[in-house]
Amino acid sequence: MLSREEFAALHRHWMWANVIKSHFDNAIADAKRRGVSSSPEQLFPEPFGAYMSIYYGMLYGLLEVLKEKGVSIPKIQGDIDSIFDNLRLYRNAVFHPQPKYWSPKFFEIMKDRDSAIKIGNVHAGVGEFFLDELGRLNSGQPGLYVR
Repeated sequence: MLSREEFAALHRHWMWANVIKSHFDNAIADAKRRGVSSSPEQLFPEPFGAYMSIYYGMLYGLLEVLKEKGVSIPKIQGDIDSIFDNLRLYRNAVFHPQPKYWSPKFFEIMKDRDSAIKIGNVHAGVGEFFLDELGRLNSGQPGLYVR
């Protein structure tokens, strides 16, 4: 369970991640227009790589707290579980400089060819979770995960 304060803080974090995701989406569309590939060699020097890395790290931080608090979102829980550990490695590589430029921590998430789709599903599902809980709380009903 989450307190109302924790819920509000997590919602704020999701909104920030959503802003960064928007920048990521725009940057990748721009790179495609310019004919830039999404290969690892292009990932790090291009803006879309920076936005993706910050976005993935922020999303992981949010998922980590939800997991610690026992919040399960049935619609996307399978996707969360399948990306969680590799997203943690990616976040660690982003926010903790690695001794190797091509740290394997960056690439574990990419071994799952569906990881980008799963991450998109998780992001949308967490957004729906917040809307649903806010709707309940604003209507005076008890939240499923918020006390």
